[in-house]
Amino acid sequence: MNSNISITNWPSGINEIPAIVGSVKRAVRHGEGAAGKVSSFLAVKKEEKD
Repeated sequence: MNSNISITNWPSGINEIPAIVGSVKRAVRHGEGAAGKVSSFLAVKKEEKD
């Protein structure tokens, strides 16, 4: 189960980079990881080089 949102721009932001934040919930136990664990994530768009 994933829950994520795209972050909006701040009205007075400078040089902002697109990002997505959210959480991931482990639905099935695997390895030593228990089912039901929730973790946060942050994805930031990589800057393209010329």
